[in-house]
Amino acid sequence: MQRLSRRLLLAAIAACVLLTAPRDTRALDFYAGKTLTIICGYPPGGGVDASARLIARHLPRFIPGNPGVVVQNMPGAGGLLAANHLYAKAERSGLILGLPGRDWALTPTLQQPGGLFDAVKFSYIGSTGPSNNFGWVRADLGYKTLAEWKTGQRKLVIGALTPNTVTASVPNLMAAEAFPIQVVTGYRGTIQILQAIEQGEVHGIVTNLATFARRPDLVDKTVIRLFQTLPEVKGLPLLDEAISPEKRPLLRLLNASSAVGMPFVAPPGVPAERLSVLRRAFMAVARDSNFIAEAIAIGEPTDTPLNGERVHALYADIIGGATPTAIMSYKELTGQK
Repeated sequence: MQRLSRRLLLAAIAACVLLTAPRDTRALDFYAGKTLTIICGYPPGGGVDASARLIARHLPRFIPGNPGVVVQNMPGAGGLLAANHLYAKAERSGLILGLPGRDWALTPTLQQPGGLFDAVKFSYIGSTGPSNNFGWVRADLGYKTLAEWKTGQRKLVIGALTPNTVTASVPNLMAAEAFPIQVVTGYRGTIQILQAIEQGEVHGIVTNLATFARRPDLVDKTVIRLFQTLPEVKGLPLLDEAISPEKRPLLRLLNASSAVGMPFVAPPGVPAERLSVLRRAFMAVARDSNFIAEAIAIGEPTDTPLNGERVHALYADIIGGATPTAIMSYKELTGQK
């Protein structure tokens, strides 16, 4: 009986191999001699652009046929312009990919304007992993702790992108919790906010370490970190501990995109066998020592990469669990009626 069961198992495996081999072969052959395009939702010079170009440098090595890769910047509306294009206009061949940013996927769920897509329908390739956000302020302000910021007399001007991004929503929540903050939105990219900080136009930003990929000289010199949104850096206060308990569920919703990281996506409807090739290639990239070394240098997460299935499941869970009360609180926070 054991021998018979083993034979049946081996036969089943062989049958599966025979059934899937033609499709896999076609998918592997498809990319030879072709060029992939990665659409980046932010302008050159910022953290999202640096991540897109990092992936572009390494991805071809792990795709059979070694295709070429180019990055196309399509900035606008905090990544929504790129996301909308990928959803509605980009070809579904598996040659057009995207890195819109970190905060775009929940826009329709939170009833924010501009998101013309169903996030659950995207073809998710993967994520380099959760990305902690920090509260950065100019070092010359003299603040050493989060408590000093909250009790300070000076209102700090925080530069932000669109209202639906972490750069704006987290400081707006802090302002509602009596932090002396004025949020200025409308910057096209985080690199422009860094320039504004240097010029004294604004005092700080809420963002991740990858934002400083092109300007590492600013870290711990021009700006310092006073808080974090995920428990990563030992000894650095969690923002969760500095706000009232009733606002913590809202903060967790704001941090949802940080928990997922920056999703690498393709349009809906990409053929399954090609999506499988891309997903395997991305996870191989995420575990490659050369990629990891460069990722660490620009502040890109490397410890816990997420495969495409996991990214899709996380978004499906977050979107499915967004209650009307949480959505209403978010709309009030971002000034949406």
